[in-house]
Amino acid sequence: MCHTSHRDINSNCVEVTVLTCQSGKTVIRQLEQGLENSDLMSLRRLLVIQIALQQSLCDRSPACSLETPSSEDNQEESLMLGTEMDLQLVEGTVEALESTLKMWLHEQGGDREHLHLLLPPSCFSANSSPSPVCLKCDMQERLISPALLASTPDLGMKTESMQDFQPPNKSLTNQNFSPQRLRVVKVLHADGVCQSVLYGLPLIVRPTSCWQLDWDEMETNNQMFHALCHILKTRDWFLLVRSESEPGSSPGSGVFSYYVIQSSGSHSLLLKPVMTRELMLPCCLPVSVEDPPLLALNTVESSLEQLEKDPVFNPLCLDSNLYVHLRIRGLLTRSSQLFGAQARGQCRGASRPPEGSTQRQGRQSQSRARATVTPLPSIPLKMPRPSLTLHHSRPCVPAAFFQDS
Repeated sequence: MCHTSHRDINSNCVEVTVLTCQSGKTVIRQLEQGLENSDLMSLRRLLVIQIALQQSLCDRSPACSLETPSSEDNQEESLMLGTEMDLQLVEGTVEALESTLKMWLHEQGGDREHLHLLLPPSCFSANSSPSPVCLKCDMQERLISPALLASTPDLGMKTESMQDFQPPNKSLTNQNFSPQRLRVVKVLHADGVCQSVLYGLPLIVRPTSCWQLDWDEMETNNQMFHALCHILKTRDWFLLVRSESEPGSSPGSGVFSYYVIQSSGSHSLLLKPVMTRELMLPCCLPVSVEDPPLLALNTVESSLEQLEKDPVFNPLCLDSNLYVHLRIRGLLTRSSQLFGAQARGQCRGASRPPEGSTQRQGRQSQSRARATVTPLPSIPLKMPRPSLTLHHSRPCVPAAFFQDS
């Protein structure tokens, strides 16, 4: 606290986490006794993480649980401290400890709501005025972006363009270009794929039309591709594919990237990147088995009934007002440039002496005097060439252009 006060840091957000293999309740009692006479008003939270053996938690279903001191004297001492003290039991496994450490990346302040979801007004709303139904929500990160990591390996994460998807040090114009190789490793049911682990922009996969292939080979390839699309669509399957390592690389040294291939309504497939375990944040969302209250159900249902329903989604009907924004921005930029040019011209005009002054007359007489002197032969200097604006369609040499000017 002494160090944070000198650096002018908001000390109200200070949280302390203690990791121990001892009994968590015993550690909490020791902390309460040692901090009893301390000023902890700036301490927001005190978390004790007890790393326990997996055998001792065999009767618990989750990998980690959150508890608070249960005895009465401990509760009284915790209230005297004026801070929140939690006890968390974590299994001594890699997955449990990894999830616990990644939980620190989540914002758990709860000081304000993050999102307001506005629905049309409902006839079951408690308010008399037809105000929209507002659902206040919080946001939570699900994945760690590979772009935020220093010296990110080639995970095949970028799908914004064809060049990003190609192997490293390759280009579409390279004559020795070798195509990206993806090996199908598993068949997935569409209902069992969580959409929150898919990210990035999708790429469309279609049968090749490379002219270097033989005609019979291309026809056979189209038929096989058509059969794959038909099977995936009729059986509602996805394919999990993995990138192949570079030829000649040692096994186990490369980093793999995974993708999901799904069928579409047309004669094509859709390729979406999948996040791996290392970059996934913990997300413990409880599954509700009970029905919502009748009043809330009627309110939301009445609000949703007022929305337009589209059996087929057509994104061409959406307008983000981007063109209008760019047009207005361009007009504002040109007007600001014109205003700046006028302002600079006025400044130059204000700095000139008034008309008819002796200084202006002296300049005119000097210029007339210099005009009567025979000019010296020009000395070739390294001057920047002015930009030429050719007004004729026929080519003309620069000498003739300067002479005409």
